[in-house]
Amino acid sequence: AVVSTQSTGKMVGSCATLIAEIMTSDPNFSIPPELKTALAGTILLDTINLDLKQGRTTQLDLDMFHKCNTPREIDLYKELIAAKTDISTLSVFDLLRRDYKMFTSREGSIVCIASITGANWEQYSSLSDLELQTNKFLSEFGVSVLVVMLAHHDSTRSE
Repeated sequence: AVVSTQSTGKMVGSCATLIAEIMTSDPNFSIPPELKTALAGTILLDTINLDLKQGRTTQLDLDMFHKCNTPREIDLYKELIAAKTDISTLSVFDLLRRDYKMFTSREGSIVCIASITGANWEQYSSLSDLELQTNKFLSEFGVSVLVVMLAHHDSTRSE
């Protein structure tokens, strides 16, 4: 069933906030608990744990998070970050295609920028089949230039 086809120009930290607002505005529609958790989790990730200092969180984000969130024993944000940065079961090919942007240069070369969260250079460069899997990615997507950005948080350091 289509809930709504309206568009909005509201500034929010998460698109999930707008979805939650539409869904909670219909008194005849009950959001399943699993979907409430998914919406709450997405709002948390997009707004960096509802941190107002980051400048992404709006009052509507806060309101919709509280409408969708149910009290739980776990810290949902920490659990989601841990899952998002766990690359232990992914191949190099999977890591490269998980989050990438591709464009064609003026000269006609296909350039790809892949963002990999959860690995530092030492971890990434020591992955098995690095060269083979990278070449597979380049070949399958016709990439001429590949830029890999690594984002890793060292939880042992306090900053």
